Amino acid sequence: MKRSKFLNIFLCLCIGILQIPAQIQNKISFKKNSNFIYFFQKGNYEDTLTNSQGTVFYLLVPDSLKPYVSIQVENAQLLKTNQDSLVEVRYMKGMNYESIYILVETPSKAKKTKQPFEFKTLVNGVNTRKPEEIEIQFVDKREKNVLLKNTFYFKN
Repeated sequence: MKRSKFLNIFLCLCIGILQIPAQIQNKISFKKNSNFIYFFQKGNYEDTLTNSQGTVFYLLVPDSLKPYVSIQVENAQLLKTNQDSLVEVRYMKGMNYESIYILVETPSKAKKTKQPFEFKTLVNGVNTRKPEEIEIQFVDKREKNVLLKNTFYFKN
């Protein structure tokens, strides 16, 4: 009787131990990659933007690429928000804007653990694109080629 009770407890422990690794293997992990730029709409994706919805986007640019990326926007401008990874698209009919990351200098006595960049948006002239079209391009300044290009439509 004692032996069968011990055997049952031992079998239950073995089954429990064997199930733990199986549960761990079901987890999904993402490897951090410093070569990708992420730009996508917060909430549901729509290609039509209005003043009341669809104007907030996630923008994630790795620090290694920030000095080399220029974001060119026609008929709108990108504005930083309170959160680092969120930007707002503001419709500006007939205008071109360029957004860049500028390295912020730190005092020499401060520890340089991370290079802080500041997101800046500058006027880049006027355009001849249709007034309802908003085009956003990510350009590699080193190679002068377009990395990502999205077109949205503005509706009052």
